[in-house]
Amino acid sequence: MPQITRANPGATVPGDLGEIMLVIAGADLGDTIYLGYTANYAAYVHYGARGNAPRPWVTMVAQRWTAIVAAKAAEVKQRLGL
Repeated sequence: MPQITRANPGATVPGDLGEIMLVIAGADLGDTIYLGYTANYAAYVHYGARGNAPRPWVTMVAQRWTAIVAAKAAEVKQRLGL
């Protein structure tokens, strides 16, 4: 499983991030899938640091997740002729 690197330049990483991982292999329909990031600068970008404004990309992706999955499912169906 990918692990987050907590050495983020210029930003303190909140302790409540917990274990961040990506789990897909072996998932069945209806299973919960956990997505995360492993870039060591991810929290720096998400929360902002060194005078840079936050860019909450994790939150924005989470808000769009249903639409992202629907678009990719439609793409796969089209490729398979379903």
